[in-house]
Amino acid sequence: MLLSSVQEHFLPRYYADPQRFDPERCRPPRNEHLRYGAFAPFGFGSRRCIAEGQTEILSLLCVALLVHRCRFTTVGGHRLRVRLKPLPGPHRFKLRFEGIREVTSTPRTILRPSPMSTLAQTADRISVEDAAALDSAIDREMEVVVFAADTEAVRQGDHADAFYIIERGEAVVTRRDEAGDEQRLATLGPGDIFGEIGLLHRRPRSATVRASAAGPLVTLQCSTAAFERLLGELNIVGEELIALIRQRKVAASIARLAPTLDRTAIADLIPDASFKPWRAGDIVVREGDPADAMYVIERGQFEVVTGIPTESSAEQLLARLGSGDFFGEMGLIGDAPRSATVRVARDCEDAETLVVGRAAFARLLEPDAGFRERLFLELSRRMEDTRGRRTP
Repeated sequence: MLLSSVQEHFLPRYYADPQRFDPERCRPPRNEHLRYGAFAPFGFGSRRCIAEGQTEILSLLCVALLVHRCRFTTVGGHRLRVRLKPLPGPHRFKLRFEGIREVTSTPRTILRPSPMSTLAQTADRISVEDAAALDSAIDREMEVVVFAADTEAVRQGDHADAFYIIERGEAVVTRRDEAGDEQRLATLGPGDIFGEIGLLHRRPRSATVRASAAGPLVTLQCSTAAFERLLGELNIVGEELIALIRQRKVAASIARLAPTLDRTAIADLIPDASFKPWRAGDIVVREGDPADAMYVIERGQFEVVTGIPTESSAEQLLARLGSGDFFGEMGLIGDAPRSATVRVARDCEDAETLVVGRAAFARLLEPDAGFRERLFLELSRRMEDTRGRRTP
């Protein structure tokens, strides 16, 4: 199915006398194609054929149909790779036709893939060498970038040097026309990607993306080199990329907790661990509630308090925790209710924790994980702090 974005240039409300060929429509000062709702009648930039995109799609569909229905072998042992070019032109590349495939028709059930199944499918189709390059790109060339409320993430006209995946918060996309009037184009949320168009077409930013006034915008920033590697040579699509980055973040956090676990053991723990965002004043665990997880602070400040404030008494502040600290493990160890309340500090606007479920926590306590020693040291420190508070 082809969904064309060029049809609106036939509407008279956007283009006067739409059936007349008029190259000046899209040139200054008229710029009729830049008005909101008009879309780009003949593609971006200089004038191009309306059907160019459709020709590319139909050509690729024909190739895909041939590959699906026919059996070919390469002549010369070429290795096929994916490129960010719709119609690549190989040189001296030959195929040998060997017959028609036998295609059987079977009922199909269409399911929306879960993040873990997406990861499994992705892992199945990339080589060991490519998987290592993928891990390296995510670890070295991606970082968490937080934009404060109502600040710009990218600006229209600037050089495109990275793209962003929204982890938390909202972003507003706007664009200024030739007259300087700003138009609101879209609102983006968690899982959405922005900034990739400039990288794909190697052109300046076509719009401004700003964090909404409601709160900070938490993003994963991906460099140009990583973008071309992941979406080009490895053919990693947006949904796969988001899932892979989240998996790598969880794996990196678990590796810091249990430095002696190998990659296979860490991968087994990932399904029972996840990141969770928090805002100022949020209660993470409440005194007296059942214990079901341990929390590792990735970002932000947290307060540990006990007691219920009344008119005659106030709650007692036991500790203030920051990045790298963990809490909630005592309830899991003793299978007991929470002994204190932990909340995000009221002066902390943005926080995040790794939530480690009961099964993953039990694995971390095994001797080969390397976490048990750190846990014992932390418990000893807390006991010393408690004695110090009780000593006059």
